[in-house]
Amino acid sequence: MPKKLPEKQIVINTPPRPELDLRTQETDLKRKPTGDKSLFTWIRWYIAQEVTGTGKSENTVIAVHQELQKFINYFYKRFPAGDYTDWTRQVTQAFIKTLRDAEYSLNSMRKTLSYVKAFSSYLNSIGMVNFESHPTRGAATIKAEKDEYAEEPQSLRILKKSGRVAEEGQPVYERMKAAATARTREPKNKPSALPYRDLAILTTLYYTGLRAHELCLLKMKHIIADEEGGIWFDKIKRKGDANFSGSVYLRKNGLPYLEDYFKREREEVIENHPRGESFVFLRYRGDKLSRADIWSIIRDLALAALTPDMVAKGYRIEAHPHSLRHEITYKLLEDGYTETETAHHLGHASTRYISRYSKRSKKTMASKMESLPD
Repeated sequence: MPKKLPEKQIVINTPPRPELDLRTQETDLKRKPTGDKSLFTWIRWYIAQEVTGTGKSENTVIAVHQELQKFINYFYKRFPAGDYTDWTRQVTQAFIKTLRDAEYSLNSMRKTLSYVKAFSSYLNSIGMVNFESHPTRGAATIKAEKDEYAEEPQSLRILKKSGRVAEEGQPVYERMKAAATARTREPKNKPSALPYRDLAILTTLYYTGLRAHELCLLKMKHIIADEEGGIWFDKIKRKGDANFSGSVYLRKNGLPYLEDYFKREREEVIENHPRGESFVFLRYRGDKLSRADIWSIIRDLALAALTPDMVAKGYRIEAHPHSLRHEITYKLLEDGYTETETAHHLGHASTRYISRYSKRSKKTMASKMESLPD
């Protein structure tokens, strides 16, 4: 189900006039709109020449429409005539501020600006604007506000209908693990169902803090046994790493779930599909999972963890692969690991992001300190 947008974002996404809706306009323009100063017309021409006219995928076309539509909506509310000569660097900066005020995420704002920059570069290339007055110069990047990384990341949570937190942290993980375990005891309802794999994915994400794309790229030949009883996943493709140089340790408590998947499901998948991939986690036809598959599996387990009583009360579980990563980060800090050790385990180059987890960790530390004997 698509996420419902806040009212401020709905306003930005809604064209001020029906004729300014890119989705209802033909984009196969035959003639260059020479002499027309309408920004809307030039964006239509740009899409026709540089997007649909060059064979881009449907998803790309949809993304271009959506992101440039935001800018059109803002521009025509500010300049009803839509004259592109009114577009200056100050207007671009004001547009960014509007997105920020509407509480768009940092990534979403950067994505929107990248499409706006591509369009302005096209105008520059065909001589409609010159370099000195380029409308996106000075707005090349969107920097995070000072408190962007001070906000405490959300771990696994059960939310009430009102939006308040009913439960969070490890108890939520335990609920999801119980639901995943229960599925391994049920008869298979479809050929593609691999419940032992799903349980292994959940526990591996929880114990290692791997990102979804990192989990997808794990290979069997890069599993190394450790004398402590656990295993190392070697040659991990960390974020921003071009050389597959990362590694992460899976402790022995999480190993039985992985071994059950290997014995009960993976061997059968490889037997039925001899050309199956060498990756650790596979689809039932032998090819590797995608990042979207991992997210779908975790969401499915979150739904399965809800009892009928919780559903009746309107409760929901907020869970995705990255919330499991947040959860292991909290656990490491609460158990006494330093920020440097935690950052190294998660594959961060610095401790900058780890400091965001301090609030909940301090709360736990205070509780532990109070329980110390006099």
